[in-house]
Amino acid sequence: MLQALRWRLSKARRVVRKRAVNDYIQGDVLQLTAPSAAGSCSMLLQSKDVMVQEYVARLLNVMAAEREGRVYLICKEGTLCGDLISGLKRLSEGDDGLLKQNLLGCLVKLSLHREPQTEMIDKGMLPWVLQQLRDIDNLSEYSQECSAALLMNLSLRTAGKKACEDPGLQVIKVLSDLLEHESMGLRTYINGTLYSLLTRAKLREEAQALGLEDMLQTLDLAGDEDFARQIRYIQQQLHSDALDNAESDANEEEEEEEEEE
Repeated sequence: MLQALRWRLSKARRVVRKRAVNDYIQGDVLQLTAPSAAGSCSMLLQSKDVMVQEYVARLLNVMAAEREGRVYLICKEGTLCGDLISGLKRLSEGDDGLLKQNLLGCLVKLSLHREPQTEMIDKGMLPWVLQQLRDIDNLSEYSQECSAALLMNLSLRTAGKKACEDPGLQVIKVLSDLLEHESMGLRTYINGTLYSLLTRAKLREEAQALGLEDMLQTLDLAGDEDFARQIRYIQQQLHSDALDNAESDANEEEEEEEEEE
């Protein structure tokens, strides 16, 4: 049943998929308004059958690709964001299968919205995702980019920046080690995170102490104007006197733009 529900979305044209998502919402197919009910999404994510967990995670990840789906998934009555976080943290170290990838992918999409961002920060997703990036060679390409994207989204918040100031996280060291990663998509997220975090004086000091400026100057930027532009922005930020809370929480509205297909 879970697979059939997902296929109705994943194998359909965009207009049909959006209609199907709205049908699921109208019928509360995941029982998000009654999370303790038997067969609810919350209960399925805690199933002893790993395949059931995987199928529901894959369905959630597909639904979260649509704005309407994300709004439904983060409804006030539900506990989905916390369930996804708990599901990830229950997995054994080194497990990078489809269950983890879809739980993580869904969280990345939900992190476009303010309330889930807050919950993820409060529930310790920043240390978790930084550990993923430390062990990046053990991750699939999908998990690599999702981890970097989640870090960037959470670092846009003032609370996220403050959490990253914890010296034990060594966030600037983790990011600087990935500046020359072979994946341009991942580097874009890393560069965006650095640009965001360097609005904080404490993190600028940490970056300068680590010699980030020298690292940036030694990067091979030839033939990649987009990457070169991103690095110039980071260099400017490194030497700026940007206000600590600049651009973080100025806009109280949630991100409402749909992801591009």
